[in-house]
Amino acid sequence: MKKLKKGLIHIYTGEGKGKTTAAMGLAFRAMGCGMRVCFLQFFKDKLFPCGEAAAAKRLGKAFKFKRFDVPHPMFCKTGRNALKGRLEKALSEASRIIRSGKFDLVVLDEIIIGVSQGFLTEGEMIKLIKSKP
Repeated sequence: MKKLKKGLIHIYTGEGKGKTTAAMGLAFRAMGCGMRVCFLQFFKDKLFPCGEAAAAKRLGKAFKFKRFDVPHPMFCKTGRNALKGRLEKALSEASRIIRSGKFDLVVLDEIIIGVSQGFLTEGEMIKLIKSKP
């Protein structure tokens, strides 16, 4: 597949179902075109099993899947400061992965929750997006 000169940015927002499913569809489509995909999942901690994590294990090395241990603010019992600290660590790793250039597609699943809940500023999110190769 011919590489794009400029990368694309997709943002899926809204309440309820569909955002992760749309991002997974995009990831599978990219994989089908021979692209390297990294799917990073925020605000879905290990206490809540999900089908996409189970499916990702079956895809092998062609699909890197990482779930950060950052619970959704509604379910977090450790407090906002602890949650912010965990999110900052996750963002640092996500930034490193994005800048590495190892992947053609990096999905930041549910990251917008960080902005809407006040853990991330729009400026920080834009800086992260602009860091992509």
